[in-house]
Amino acid sequence: MKRVPEPFANRPKAALVLKLTPVALLFCLIALASNGCGEHGQGCSCGKTAYLEDDSEEVSQPQETEEQEHQTSNEGEEQTKEEAPATELVFDNGNPLAVYNGVSAPTVFTLSEERHIYSIVDYHYLNMGAAPGTIALKDTTSGEIYGPWQTTGTTGQGGVPNAYWNAYPDIDLPAGTYEVIDSDPGTWSQNEDSGGCGIVRISATAK
Repeated sequence: MKRVPEPFANRPKAALVLKLTPVALLFCLIALASNGCGEHGQGCSCGKTAYLEDDSEEVSQPQETEEQEHQTSNEGEEQTKEEAPATELVFDNGNPLAVYNGVSAPTVFTLSEERHIYSIVDYHYLNMGAAPGTIALKDTTSGEIYGPWQTTGTTGQGGVPNAYWNAYPDIDLPAGTYEVIDSDPGTWSQNEDSGGCGIVRISATAK
């Protein structure tokens, strides 16, 4: 009985190579080299893997950029955020007694040395709805005026609006005696303990 040859694809690869002539083998190698990826051939998986890696890099790059921008934004916020300096009182005639409107005596204080004045807070508890005004300082010896400075209002006891008038002079004040000038002395709070003087709290930056 004549034997039927097995299908070509099922033959051992070594047998296939042995039946190729040297010239045919050379042409096959040239064809593989020209159509291949340069490393594993056109049909290898490296081409697909490289594409995915490149695509992954393209996707991840904007994410890294967003994170860097977010960090930069945070740094910017930290740099622009202002913190109140450490301060200490240089004058405070506040007290827990009931207060009345209208000062009856000049409100003065004395500095024994030059200080950097950070804030001045006048008390206007019975302000009759008056909007925050201005505060100035007057040298009682020379008559020189420092300010005035526009104030901002903060809520007081019992929810009273604008009970505190806050000014931030941010100036170096020489040693001397000064009078506090309030733009609305009629609603500036005072009492017996303050001697009829307007109630005020003055802070300087700590030494």
